[in-house]
Amino acid sequence: MLEFGQKKFPEGGIPMYILMVDDDFLTRQLVELTLKNNGYEVETVDNPTGALSMIERCVPDLLLVDVRMPPHISGFEFVQQLNSAGYTIPVVFVTACNDIPDRLRGFSLRAEDYICKPYDFQELLARVQVVERHIYGRTVDRAVKVGPLELLPDTFEVKVNGEKTVILTPIELRVLTILMNHAGNVVARDKFFDRIWQDETSNVLDVYIARLRRKLGKVGRSIHCQRGVGYVLKA
Repeated sequence: MLEFGQKKFPEGGIPMYILMVDDDFLTRQLVELTLKNNGYEVETVDNPTGALSMIERCVPDLLLVDVRMPPHISGFEFVQQLNSAGYTIPVVFVTACNDIPDRLRGFSLRAEDYICKPYDFQELLARVQVVERHIYGRTVDRAVKVGPLELLPDTFEVKVNGEKTVILTPIELRVLTILMNHAGNVVARDKFFDRIWQDETSNVLDVYIARLRRKLGKVGRSIHCQRGVGYVLKA
C-alpha cells in the first residue's frame, strides 16, 4: 500500500484537487492516471453541465478544460460563465486548436496556461506542477470553516468553537477536509477511498471516523452515518 507520506503533496499535506472537463474518454483516463500517480486528487467529466454540478459541490484547485466539446458550449464559454458567477478557479485550457486568436482569448479569461493537443502527458504534468507552485505560492489563508469547526491544514489542527485545538494525523486531516468541503451533503464511501486509500480493508474509514468523533468531543456528533452510503457533516 502507498503510504500518505510517499506522495508529492503541497505544503500542508493536502493534495491539489484537479477537475478535468473533456469529452474525449481516452484522454480523460490517461490524464487521470498520470496525475493520480503523482499524488493529485483528480476527477473528470465529459461536459460543462456536469462540471458545474461538481464545482457547486466542491470547488477544485485547478480546472483542465477542453476548448472544443460539441455539442456543448465551448470551454471558453464555460469558463466565462464561471467567472461571471464569481468563481476564481485557476484554469489550464487544453485543445487541438493552435490558433493565436484562440490562445489570446484563453489568456483574456485569466487562464494559467494553454496546452495544444496532441501533447505529451509528462509535459502536462510539468505544466500542472508549475501552476501548483503558482497557486500555493500566492495562497495565504487556506483555513476551512464550517459551523464550530475551523480546519488549519498547514499545522494539522482543527479549532473547535474557536477555543479547543485538536491535533490531527495526516489521514484524519484528509477525512475531515473531505467532510467539511461537502458539509451538509452525504459523501459516499467510495469517494473517501478514491481520494485517500488505494488498498485498504472496508472498515478503515469507520475507524478514522470514530477517531475524529472522539477527538472532536461533542462536536463530533455532527458527523452522521448514512447507512450503506457514507458520511455527512451536519453544520
